[in-house]
This record gives sequence, structure tokens and C-alpha cells, in this order.
Amino acid sequence: MDYAREAGYSAAADRVGRQQRRGRGPDPGRRDKRSNGGTRTRPRDTTPPVPITR
Repeated sequence: MDYAREAGYSAAADRVGRQQRRGRGPDPGRRDKRSNGGTRTRPRDTTPPVPITR
């Protein structure tokens, strides 16, 4: 894998680029559907309403 080092790339940068290229292909976004930032598992906001004291 010397051709990558000659071109100035590194294995870590290639790995990051592969993660950014995830949205291409026959079925884009399949992996993004499974891990959508954790919006589904966020606990509900159960803080009681603050009484308005004026």
C-alpha cells in the first residue's frame, strides 16, 4: 500500500472518507436508518412544569 502514501494519503483519512461515502450505492442510507443519531432511544422529557410565580 505504498501508492497511497506516495499520493499523500493516510489510512486514517481513507477510513474517514469511507464513512463519509456511506450515502452512495444501490440502497443509500440503509445504515443511517439503523443508527439515526439515537433520536428514537432518547428518554422523554419528564420534567414537571415549573409553576409560574409572579
